[in-house]
Amino acid sequence: MRFKLVNVCIAAVLLTVAMPLRATNVVPVPHIEGQKLLLDIEDTVFHREYLLSSCVSKTDHYKWMEVGTRPSTLHVRFEKVGQRVYLRRINSTVVGNPSDTLSIQSIRDNYMDGYAISLPIEKTEGKGRITVDATELFLTDHVLSPFSWWFKQAKVSLRSDLSHLSACKSFDDNFSIRTVMSFTHDQPDRHRPAVCSAEVVSSLLLLPEKKMRPRLADSRIGLFTTDKKLVDFDKSDYIKDIEYVERWRIEPSNYNAWKRGEIVVPKKQIVFYIDNAFPESWKEPIKKGILDWNDAFERIGLKEVIAVRDYPTEDPTFDEDNLKYSCIRYIPTDRGGAQGPSWVDPATGEVLSSSVYVWGSMPEIMNRFCYVQTAHANPAIRNGKFPEEQLAATIQFTIAHEIGHSLGLAHNMGGSSVYPTDSLLSADFVKQHGLTASTMDYIFYNYIVPIGNQDIPLMSTRLGDYDRMLVNYIYYPTDPTSDVVADHAEVQERLDVDLQNPYCHYGKQQWGNKYDPSALIYDLGDDPQKTGNLSINNLKYVLAHLEEWLPGGDHTILREKLYESILEHYETLLRSVIHQVGGVRVNIIDTQRNQQAEPLPRQLQHEALKWVAHQLHQSNWLNNRQLLSSLSMSAQYSSKMLSTLSGEIVQMAQNVALSSSLSKAPYTLTDYAEDIYSLFFAIPHPTFEDKIVQRAMLSAINKADKKKADIDISLFSEEDGTWSYLRQRINQLAQQNVRKDSVNQQHWTIINKLTE
Repeated sequence: MRFKLVNVCIAAVLLTVAMPLRATNVVPVPHIEGQKLLLDIEDTVFHREYLLSSCVSKTDHYKWMEVGTRPSTLHVRFEKVGQRVYLRRINSTVVGNPSDTLSIQSIRDNYMDGYAISLPIEKTEGKGRITVDATELFLTDHVLSPFSWWFKQAKVSLRSDLSHLSACKSFDDNFSIRTVMSFTHDQPDRHRPAVCSAEVVSSLLLLPEKKMRPRLADSRIGLFTTDKKLVDFDKSDYIKDIEYVERWRIEPSNYNAWKRGEIVVPKKQIVFYIDNAFPESWKEPIKKGILDWNDAFERIGLKEVIAVRDYPTEDPTFDEDNLKYSCIRYIPTDRGGAQGPSWVDPATGEVLSSSVYVWGSMPEIMNRFCYVQTAHANPAIRNGKFPEEQLAATIQFTIAHEIGHSLGLAHNMGGSSVYPTDSLLSADFVKQHGLTASTMDYIFYNYIVPIGNQDIPLMSTRLGDYDRMLVNYIYYPTDPTSDVVADHAEVQERLDVDLQNPYCHYGKQQWGNKYDPSALIYDLGDDPQKTGNLSINNLKYVLAHLEEWLPGGDHTILREKLYESILEHYETLLRSVIHQVGGVRVNIIDTQRNQQAEPLPRQLQHEALKWVAHQLHQSNWLNNRQLLSSLSMSAQYSSKMLSTLSGEIVQMAQNVALSSSLSKAPYTLTDYAEDIYSLFFAIPHPTFEDKIVQRAMLSAINKADKKKADIDISLFSEEDGTWSYLRQRINQLAQQNVRKDSVNQQHWTIINKLTE
């Protein structure tokens, strides 16, 4: 039986009896009187749903109070009871089949909207309008907080004497309130005074009364989703988890013409406005990065879906605080590269507005990436200045990545692993396919290009096959009269065809311990050992010439940063191989294979550990004495990196335990322990680097076992004694993980989540 999924909550029921509304009175109107923030509310407001959130606009400490941060958004409604107005948190997490009256009634009987805050009524004007005091809502952190989680880890308290209302603006479907909020905290130092302040913009956005038909997600691809619980007693006694795709309401202006095969414009475009504060040279590549996505839409018969405009300086109605405008905003801080948050209707997943924040530090950060990864074959960057053409290309693919997020695409860290490493050494292949099958991957430059090569592209701005596939899935128009299930069946059938393309592999972003070595950040190609060999050879060349290319005291700070970036890239290359030890490739999209979670072959895991041991043993090239003598004492040196990687090698014990349990010819914990001993400890003449690795490994084993971490290597000078101790402790560590996790239940949970 086909059915339509609908949200069932108190607010949704109220929508069915809503009065005819005028556009001018469906959003509360804010105004400031003295130190009070008042809201004029008409009766029609009580029949509508809203989104409420806040973000930092300005700050005196941007490292803690990040400009553009919006950690949470509340789905709310207003309710009047007696002489108070309550802000209710709408419970829209449960959906049901409207034809199943038992399910609908059960949801109504068991779920209610929560309470966020109570606002006192200041005055009543006739029957249809009241004024409430909303000062507590916007001038405290009782309901809204724009601050990141790590700021809130400090013991902070609001300084009301240093907080005040600043301004308010009212628009046809939203309003914004500016406040200055100050906090004391328990972690002051010379960089952070005991009081931090920020100008905060809080906004209330009216949600559509006519809801968009949701589209169900598919776990084989990476999407931003809104999670729901489906209750349908006609189908099952169980509550089922489902997800709605977060997407813009893109509909053909003429569905019948589109159905006949004509390319048509949408009923409503997505329009992005570019901040006039950007350097002029940035604007063109920003526009290109945004408009790159129109090609993907044209492939499904929709043209000019996305438009780009500069801030209209001569339009007095334009305001970047007005949420009807989606803006690309310039933030002159060194927080990072860029970020793209969106406003989404929790009932349907409809994206209503989206902003992209581009930080001023983006060129400097990307310049370091580009220098370290390409200077061996890119003479134009060797003076330390980003060449204009390469900066433009970098801005373009950075913006394209963020616009992808705005369109509903999550990261795909497996996009690069579907391209053979050897193919990325082919100029024709790279020109045709780019460096990765998805711009939602984290791949910036072709860092395996041979030294001096001028033919193979060092970067690419093109979308990949995977990106176009997702636009097809998210935005393909289906019959407007179809219900959610029929709509899903149609787009899923198209997805089944698209997934036959090997370049449409999805690698879910991994947090914490990483099991799948084909879905890591910054990896390039399908063979991390070959990639590592090629890139390390290039890194050695760059490091050897760093002082020649950047001579003198004026370049000291830059040399230091680039040296640390070389260490970071080297660490990334080794980490990509380390995760082959105990590695499990998760074949999310491959429904034809018998195993969706495939452990890497035993010999490959052994060779991976052998390769890493060789690299660490030969890592003395990082300690260029002449270069290091010119760096400050605060510079990061290779010993710290060696210790970090050595500890991670020990942590692979739990991955080996999982991988071996899945394999018919496993790389066992015994194999792993013997390899660690033979590769890292049974060394006739250990170097300084070898001793760092040995000490770090033994310390990591003891730390994991919650025993004393400081180890005297001399205690294990006898070969047999060292081996016996090492094997015993590694097996203890691994078995401890197995028992603790109930036969690796935690690991199985991760694999099942990836393959569900």
